[in-house]
Amino acid sequence: MAESRVWHPFTQHALEPSVPEIVLTEGAYLHKADGFRILDAISSWWVVTHGHRHPRIMKAIETTASSLDQIIFAGFTHEPAASSTPPMILCCSRSTPSPSRPPGASRKRWIGSRPLAATGAQPR
Repeated sequence: MAESRVWHPFTQHALEPSVPEIVLTEGAYLHKADGFRILDAISSWWVVTHGHRHPRIMKAIETTASSLDQIIFAGFTHEPAASSTPPMILCCSRSTPSPSRPPGASRKRWIGSRPLAATGAQPR
């Protein structure tokens, strides 16, 4: 791997010492071939907050990937997207205040009371 032609972020290619080769991830740790464990304290840039290869998440990926992989949303949809969207919207609308609407105002009511120009809608 020392002669890798792959650029690794935040390194000066060809000037940095070789980067550690990881052969296994498990929980909060990265494992090298020699058995040395490295605590992944940055959580692989914050995308593995539940740990690497968490069994429940791996099972969900396996189940979904057995029938679906990547689907472009330009003109297509699928059941997991349709069923997971309403709970996410509900969760976000309760917990995330909007800088453009007063606290406690629902998104639908606030947009309904805003001037047309602010929503981008055209008068009829």
